[in-house]
Amino acid sequence: MKGIADTGFVVAAGNRHDSHQEWAVGIARNLTEPLFTCEPVLAEAAFQLESSEYVLSLIERGRLEVAFDLSQNLQQLLMPDPDE
Repeated sequence: MKGIADTGFVVAAGNRHDSHQEWAVGIARNLTEPLFTCEPVLAEAAFQLESSEYVLSLIERGRLEVAFDLSQNLQQLLMPDPDE
């Protein structure tokens, strides 16, 4: 299953006091491939968890994959909206 990990998911999975931890861990246990994320999500999650150790371990263990680089996608993002 391909999916995207946002800050809320990463924080919930890494914080045993988070009210959504059971849900996040349940999702994580059933993953067969890494979830896509971006560097701002990693930074915000590390800030919220007050540590980068857990967040970086998710990348190291292949649970998350940084799959968006603004500098590599800037032209696609700047394309004018065809409806305007």
